[in-house]
Amino acid sequence: MARHAPCTLRFLWLATLGFALLSCVGNRLVKQQRKGVSTLTPVPVIAPRPPVATPPRPLRIRVYADGEHRSESSDWERKLRRLIVRANDVLTPAYGVELVIVSMHDWERGGASSDVGDMISELEARDAGEGADWIIGLVTQLPKESSNLHDLGAARYVSKHLVIRGSNDLAEFNTYRKRFDRLDEEVVNALYEARVSHKQLLTLLHELGHTLGAFHTDVESIMRPQYAPKVSWFAPHNDAIVTLGLKFRGKEPVEYGEYKPRLIETLRRLGQDGVDVRVPLQ
Repeated sequence: MARHAPCTLRFLWLATLGFALLSCVGNRLVKQQRKGVSTLTPVPVIAPRPPVATPPRPLRIRVYADGEHRSESSDWERKLRRLIVRANDVLTPAYGVELVIVSMHDWERGGASSDVGDMISELEARDAGEGADWIIGLVTQLPKESSNLHDLGAARYVSKHLVIRGSNDLAEFNTYRKRFDRLDEEVVNALYEARVSHKQLLTLLHELGHTLGAFHTDVESIMRPQYAPKVSWFAPHNDAIVTLGLKFRGKEPVEYGEYKPRLIETLRRLGQDGVDVRVPLQ
């Protein structure tokens, strides 16, 4: 028995060392995954200036949800209202406006096209926008996850019409679950919920920005087409355009007709003469 003691001790020592190495590798993987979660966690969307002190001016929205969107999300009305609340948390202190949903409608689309340009044309034919400041169409989600905001929404440039796609929640969640398999499910759930909420808000603000005249930029900001979790506001030139656009939004048609020339003048002043305000879809 005594002759086997050194072997037994050697086995125990090797086993202990193996467990220690596995634990060290596991801890390193956990630390790396926590760092990955931190990198992907979005920042708050907020204007880098003091809030507007005056009472907010209401801007009216009519919403149309197509059949596929309604079937994919049975509580789409509640989700939309929550999104508008989040948008107002940003827009009201920054610009002194408040988005107000005046009505929500089922939208039985006449065509089966998945092209967003066709969708917006159908939306325009369904509701020209009289008596409203924006007409929003909610349409079917993409079959896969995307970080391109224009896969998730589109708008007619300097107009009242935009469409927003539903988000493919399951695909995005599965991506995070596989990537962060060493972390607690609560951590992954929190990341997923924060990312979906942030991406939906940026998509809406991005498309509203286009309807007001804001244009794409490579600067990491709301009008950058590619989604980024650390985006918190418009770039200064687009912030100036959105400010001008909201000043005219909700005005009488004659006053609103002054907007495009003022927009062109603003673009020239900002050194963006190459931007064509006639671009139909962004």
